[in-house]
This record gives sequence, C-alpha cells and structure tokens, in this order.
Amino acid sequence: MINKVIPFKGIRYNSKISKSPQKFVCWPYDIIDKKQQNTFYKKGKYNIIKVTLGKEKRKDTSRSNKYTRAKKYLDRWTKKDILSREKEPALYIYEQIYKVPFTNEKKSVHGFIGLVKLHDYKEKKILPHEEVLNKPLADRLFLTKATNTQVSAIYSFYNDQTFTIDNLVEQFIKTNKPDINYRENNALEHRFWILKDSTLINKITRSINEKQIYIADGHHRYQTMLNYQKFYRKKNNIPEKKDHPVDYIMMFLVNSAHQGLSILPYHRNLYNIPEMKLKKLLEHIKDYFHLKVFTFSNEEEEKRERERFLYLLRSTPTDVHSFGIYLKRVKRYFLLTLKNKDAYLKMAKVNKSDFWKSLDVTIIHTLLIDYILHITAKDISNQIYIDYTKSHVESFDKVNHSKYQVGIILNPTRIDQIIKIAELSEKMPQKSTYFYPKILTGFVMNKMEDSF
Repeated sequence: MINKVIPFKGIRYNSKISKSPQKFVCWPYDIIDKKQQNTFYKKGKYNIIKVTLGKEKRKDTSRSNKYTRAKKYLDRWTKKDILSREKEPALYIYEQIYKVPFTNEKKSVHGFIGLVKLHDYKEKKILPHEEVLNKPLADRLFLTKATNTQVSAIYSFYNDQTFTIDNLVEQFIKTNKPDINYRENNALEHRFWILKDSTLINKITRSINEKQIYIADGHHRYQTMLNYQKFYRKKNNIPEKKDHPVDYIMMFLVNSAHQGLSILPYHRNLYNIPEMKLKKLLEHIKDYFHLKVFTFSNEEEEKRERERFLYLLRSTPTDVHSFGIYLKRVKRYFLLTLKNKDAYLKMAKVNKSDFWKSLDVTIIHTLLIDYILHITAKDISNQIYIDYTKSHVESFDKVNHSKYQVGIILNPTRIDQIIKIAELSEKMPQKSTYFYPKILTGFVMNKMEDSF
C-alpha cells in the first residue's frame, strides 16, 4: 500500500440550504479578489466565504480577527443545525461539466473527495510540483489553528491507465441522482453525490491506495496541514504511533489520464519596475530570444494582431519555447522564441535538472524575470513586483489600465511535465499551473475531531 485513503463523516449544510448552492458556496480562497469577496458575502448569510476568506476589520486584534470570527461562524452554524456532521463515513463524488475558457470545447471531469493520510514529501508517496508563497502559508495556518477544520479539499491527481476508479464512479453517476446540482453559469455546472455504499467505497479505496498521488492545486494547504499536524500533536501530547484526524487531509482525487482534465497557463504581470530597466528590456531580450512584432495603430488592427499573436503562441511546437510580451504604452505585441536552448542551459546556473530548466515558466523566470530584470526569488515569494492571472485578456487590461507595466503570456504546462517534475523531486516556480475548473468550497468540510 502506497497511500491510505479513507471515507469520512463530512460537515455539510443542511438539506434546506443545500437546495440553493449559490447562497453557500464560493470559489477557492486564493482566486478571490476584494470585489468578488464582497459579492460572495452578499449571496447569503451562511456563505462559506465568511470562513475561508473572512473580511478584515480596522479594530482587529490578536484575539478578535477574521480567524476567530471564522470559528464563531462554524460554531454558531453548527449549533443552529445549519451545518451538521454525516452520521456514517462517506466518499463524495464530484463532477464538473464545463466549456474550456477562450475556446468552444466542452468537457466533463469527475473524481471523489476522501481523506488521505499525510506524508512528508521526502517519502515520495504524495508529490508536489510548485513552490509556495509565504503570506498564504501563514494565512492558512492561522485559519486552521482557529477552526481545527479543513474548509476545502485540495485538488490532487493519480495516474491510472486502466480507469478502474473512473469506471466505478461513472457507473455510480449513471444510476444515482446528484444530491446537489449547481449550474454556476452557462459554461460551468457542478454535480455532487454522497456515496455511503461500503462495498463500492472499499473498491475505490483499495485501488487508490496503490497509487502515487500528485498535488495539483493546494500546495499551501497541504504544507499547512503538515505544519498543523506537528503543532497539534506536540500541543496535545499525542503518541507518535496513534492515528489521529490531524494525520489526514481532505482531497479531491482525479485520474490524470481523464480526458476532461484541463490546465490553463498562469500569466505574469509585473509592476514597480524601474523605468531604466524597462527601456532596456527589449534590447536585452534580443540577446536570448528571436522577436516577432505585431504592430497596430487602431482598435480594429489591435484586435486582428492580437488574434494572430495568440494563434502563433498557442501553435508553438512542444520542443520550441515561445512566450508573449505586452508593454505599457507600446502598441505592439511581441512573440519571443528562445534562440539557443543549449547555450541557455549552460548559462542557467541553477541546481536543477535540464528538464526543469527547459520548462517555459522556468525559462521566463530564469532569463527575463531574474537575469534581465533582477527580480529575486525572495521578491517573488513575498509577492513583490509580480502578480498572476489565468486570463490573457485580464493581463492586457491590467497593463493598459492599472499599475502593471508588463504582461507575460505563457502556454499551459502539460500534465506529463507536472508528473515528471514531481518525480524528480523538483518544484516549478509559484503559480505555474491553473487546473480548471476550480472545485468549489462549501460542499463538504472536515472537522478534525477525535473520532473519525
């Protein structure tokens, strides 16, 4: 047995509230901005946003803040039977039917939510692929300490070319009506089932327990649970060999071979770059990249050139490394293609594999962000000078209408690249992948009580 996955007694909203999912669910905390936070607050007085990403107040103190308020909400809602715990252990089946953004392609993807035993990354049973940022890590630990609850499942995947679990899940989906069916918009539908059949649960867990697990989305929350596990065990003097709920993390598990899995790129937007560096940016870029320029002078031309630019970027062969650049007050799109990969590999003085160095996102970080603009790894970890978006449209708009000076447009990282990096025990730069769609927060939670 490589991993241990078990059913659990999830915390869920009562049947009355569950009939109106739009009132209690929200997106993952790390993709919600202030405006969206306000929107979710207005959707319903029991919306889970108040727990996972509560509002800060001027008079907040160490004893009264968004984390202590999160605990009060959970306690109050539980007391009022707004939230209740499952009477028997279950797995939770989750399907998303969606249109891939910026395309007309329609897909569906499904998996299941269960508890997975925590392992240090050194054990190579559960593998990460991305670095983490300091601020979100501290934020999630404060929330977990305050609530002793895993509010949202992390998105993970396993590789199964036999589709054993998929076939079991699909058969269940075909013969059972979803407990929650939520059409978020015309391009995205969520369907959620509570699976309590012990025979089927055993078949699923026996199969998944033989698989290596890769973290897709949720590196901060996984690291948070490793930290919390140590903290909680030490604080409560729990014997080392005794199994405890803090030894498990709630995961949404999907087969990486599933055709419905989609990965979007995370584009970069840069700000507060000294003007002198920006002026020399294109000059320095030419030393390492071939440059194709798309010039426009009016709105009609801009639309045509943008489409050409994006088409060529997306058509890049897998063995070629191309990127897009858009600069403030410069009416051009620039398509960058790495000139000499061998020369780049020799100059990249990083203690990493050539495979890692050859990822698009690491080429951009190594050459453009670090070598040319001198933005350090510490700056990035502290979220200085750089921001991220999955939408190229939003990236362009930010450059045109806000503080951002540079938009860097990337192609998506492939699933096989993620698996390879994880198995090499290496990590991509932060925000290298955007698994889509994101799983909603609020369908089920895990309270780490003494009994499972």
